[in-house]
Amino acid sequence: SSIDQYESDDKTIELRRQERERYMRWSEFVASRGSRYKDCTLDNFVMTSTAQVDAVGKLRSFVSHMSERIKAGHGVVIFGSRGTGKDHLVVALAREAIKLDHNVVWENGMDFFGRVRDAMDSGERERDVVSRLVAPDVLYISDPVPPFGKVTEFQASMLFRILDGRYSRCRPTWATINVASCQELDDRIGPPNSDRLRDG
Repeated sequence: SSIDQYESDDKTIELRRQERERYMRWSEFVASRGSRYKDCTLDNFVMTSTAQVDAVGKLRSFVSHMSERIKAGHGVVIFGSRGTGKDHLVVALAREAIKLDHNVVWENGMDFFGRVRDAMDSGERERDVVSRLVAPDVLYISDPVPPFGKVTEFQASMLFRILDGRYSRCRPTWATINVASCQELDDRIGPPNSDRLRDG
C-alpha cells in the first residue's frame, strides 16, 4: 500500500541520516587525531610479538560487547614502549564505538596540560576545562605522562579531576601510555590516577 511505501521511505531516510551523522563524527575524530590514523582497524594491525597478539585478542573481546562495556564505564589502558602500535589499537576501538553511535573525544595528554595553563591565564575557569572532558561518552587520552619524569602535582590533580569525574559517572576513559609496567604508571602519574584508569 501507499502507507507502507511511505513508512519504508521514512525508514530509509532515517537510516541515511544516521549514517551521515556517524560519518561526520568519525571525520571530526580523525581531524582531531590526525589523518595518519584514519585507516586504523584491528584487522590491519601488524602483530610482531606475543604481547601484541594478546592485546588484540582482548580488544576483540571488548569490541564484541562494546556498548555494554561503555555503558558500564569499562576503560582501556594500553601501555608499552614507543612505536608498538598502542594508538593504532585505541583508534580502532574508537572507530567501532563511533559506529555504535557513541561520542569519542581524543585528547593529547601533554597538550591538555598546556591548554589548562593557557585557560587559567585567560581567565577561563578550571571547572569549565574539566567539564568538557568529563562530558563525552568515551575520552581517549594519548600519553598523559611527560617524556621524562613524573607529572607535576598540579598536572596530577587536574588529571584526577577528569578521571574521577568520569569514573563517578561511569564514563570510560581509554588511554595509551609510554610506560613499561603498572608500577611505572603509578610512579609517573600517581597511584590515585593509575587506580582510576585501571579499575575494571
